[in-house]
Amino acid sequence: MLQGRKILNHETFSEWPIEDLDVVSACPVCSSAEGVLQHEGVADWSFNTAPGHWHYWRCTVCETLYLNPRPTPQSIGRAYASYYTHSGQGTHSMFQSWRQRWKNERLSERFDRNIEPRLNLPRLFRSSIAKRAQRIALPFGWQELADLPPGRLMDVGCGSGATLSLALQLGWKAEGLEMDPEAVRAAQAAGLSVGDGGYERLSQSPSSFDCVHCSHVIEHVFDPRDLLRVVFAALKPGGTLILATPNALSDVHLHFGRYWRGLEAPRHLMIFSESTLSGLLMEQGFVVDSRCDQQLETIRESARIANGNKRIRSQDRAQARQLRQSLDRTPHGQDFIKLVAHKP
Repeated sequence: MLQGRKILNHETFSEWPIEDLDVVSACPVCSSAEGVLQHEGVADWSFNTAPGHWHYWRCTVCETLYLNPRPTPQSIGRAYASYYTHSGQGTHSMFQSWRQRWKNERLSERFDRNIEPRLNLPRLFRSSIAKRAQRIALPFGWQELADLPPGRLMDVGCGSGATLSLALQLGWKAEGLEMDPEAVRAAQAAGLSVGDGGYERLSQSPSSFDCVHCSHVIEHVFDPRDLLRVVFAALKPGGTLILATPNALSDVHLHFGRYWRGLEAPRHLMIFSESTLSGLLMEQGFVVDSRCDQQLETIRESARIANGNKRIRSQDRAQARQLRQSLDRTPHGQDFIKLVAHKP
């Protein structure tokens, strides 16, 4: 059974006032009180900006990991005050500009669209570029946006707009929502249609979108059911939700434990198993399609955290390469849950 009231007095919370903490008396997803302490004293080892040390509990019924106690909704902003922001790219060096153009050249070949700015290499190079294009590690959702018929797209938690920029070139009428004011300014300065706010603003636009892109957002919200309800209502019949989030059953998580990059306390309030998250989507009426792969996106960062390094070093890369070969990487053990859900 949960002992949240007891751990409120734990010395590790001295940097976060007790009055700004909420005890989670039951699993936020399935309401079971059968939880066990999974990770104790987790800090913000990803960005080293949020104060405090935190406990993650595991629900023994639905396998959800959840923060307990957790910041109140009124105080959670403290965890983002100097958080990594999806700011604009700023002034590119000549080399950075060339790299971006070379990437766009390969994206153009992969998607059979004109993705600018590009190098516009002669046609005789197309065969070589096509081979390289298939090896690009794309953010989840980019290939899906290229495969769907373009329509109206909303990117919830869009950052400074990398996905929006691509979507526009793929033919979408793309707009975004973002709670980070700096990211909003960067996106707007790049000419993108981005509003300041969270997913709740979607409730103003019922049955309006052909696609909602929601990448690494649901783990940050206090009420995931409400997020999915609002998204479902905002989609047109036949619309698509593209959703990604860390996987509580990740092989990398099971190996690194509390040093797993996917935890990111205290901003990640809960982390789901794929079966549980799929169940929440189906509760709202979605038809769910899992997109499994064998990428281990967090492995080098997790090695960095576990080794106590401020940045990824050669020893972290070597450890990551060794683990990449040894982990089973079964479909349920991928780092991120990647789902495409449809509104009938």
